[in-house]
Amino acid sequence: MEENLLVRYIMHHVTPEEEMTVKSWLRESDANRRRLFELEQLCSLRKEMEIRKDTERMDRAFSALSDRLDFAEEEHKPVKTAKTFRLAWYKVASVAAVLLLLVVNVFFLTREEKQAWNTVFVPKGQRVSLLLSDGTTVWLNSESRFSYPTQFTADHREAKLEGEGYFEVAHNPKCPFTLSLPMLDVHVLGTKFNARAYSGEPCSVALKEGSVEVETADHAKRQRMEPGDEVNYTPRNGLVLIKGKKDTSIDTWTTGDLMLKDMTLRQMIRQMERHFDVKIYVGDNALLEEYFTCHIRKDLTINQVMELLKETRRLDYTINHDSVYIFRP
Repeated sequence: MEENLLVRYIMHHVTPEEEMTVKSWLRESDANRRRLFELEQLCSLRKEMEIRKDTERMDRAFSALSDRLDFAEEEHKPVKTAKTFRLAWYKVASVAAVLLLLVVNVFFLTREEKQAWNTVFVPKGQRVSLLLSDGTTVWLNSESRFSYPTQFTADHREAKLEGEGYFEVAHNPKCPFTLSLPMLDVHVLGTKFNARAYSGEPCSVALKEGSVEVETADHAKRQRMEPGDEVNYTPRNGLVLIKGKKDTSIDTWTTGDLMLKDMTLRQMIRQMERHFDVKIYVGDNALLEEYFTCHIRKDLTINQVMELLKETRRLDYTINHDSVYIFRP
């Protein structure tokens, strides 16, 4: 993958076709995702250095201007004739022009900072919490990519998520908050909700407090949600609203726990691989469609979890380093 395309992807300067190309490349391997993560860190460091360099350049310009003004004051003061008055006026005009140029530079630098976006990628087996500039708190689960501006605008707050995140959005009726997922947009004023949008899996939004409106990316359908509701979306089934589910465990993963309720082994494997940073292989395809329930506490290891599943007498396993092999007993 060309580095130029990856940089433009990080800076949100790609076409929809290029974005799909990069996302497909990221799904190919962990090495590709690590490469993007490292490149994001380099871009962030470079931007910080450029801002610092511009700030130092302005400081030097102000210092040089101050020195010239001090030197002018120390010179002898001639008699005020019309000619010297005009020279003084030209000097004042020149100084004003320099100051104006510096002010303009500061303005554009500040505006550029406010328009700049940050991107956070969370590797497997890790979780991250963020505090945004508006007071919104965000928890990001493993293998999640979250993009947000350094500073929100006065009338709108926007962020992007690929993966899973739990949000406690600071209430501000004059400045709505929009979370863009690959297939859905979530519009809120102030609320608590969980959003999942992993590649190759259904999108889902679960509301804990407040109210949100979920809209498909093509703006064709909208769905208003109330506390306890959950919305699932796939291109095949569209928006599906589950009323009054009241799942109190939607944010347990933010503390390191995993509550896997009535899930197929196929669904559980995806979350366990992200949670423990392992690769799980299943030798019996029929086993993938069997349902399990398991509460994985944050202090449990992958070995302990597999022992719990083994007690169901429906599967057995072996572990070799970071690879787990599941088979019929």
